[in-house]
Amino acid sequence: MIAAKDGHLASFNVGAPTYHTLPVAAWNDDGDPLVVGKPGLTTAGSLPGYHGVLDTTSTSIVAAVPGDGWLIDCVDEDGGTWTDVIVAWAVHKDGSMTPLGTDPHGATGDATEGLASYRLYHPDGKVPEELKLASDAAAS
Repeated sequence: MIAAKDGHLASFNVGAPTYHTLPVAAWNDDGDPLVVGKPGLTTAGSLPGYHGVLDTTSTSIVAAVPGDGWLIDCVDEDGGTWTDVIVAWAVHKDGSMTPLGTDPHGATGDATEGLASYRLYHPDGKVPEELKLASDAAAS
């Protein structure tokens, strides 16, 4: 068993779109998250509604910018394709940005997660002013 550092939460679906989280207390030898529940220290996956682990250590989001018409062409592992709307961009402390999508229940997350490949684009081919780098804005 390996003690967990702060920042990892086990997520449980308690009735869409509601999720509940418990702090990950440790990791077992197989890498499964362990949480403190009614039976004591237990594997998160053995509890009802287990959804996955959230890593809050890497989500140092400092701002959000509206999606402003951006789209993502998606390809899944089976070759299925579709296009989704980027509802917002998460701006991280280090300056990187993550495109955010939404599921049918309104939960928001990284629009690229779990895709085999993707293409991000704006239909009019122009980058909105708030998404341009300072050097790009000076050049235009």
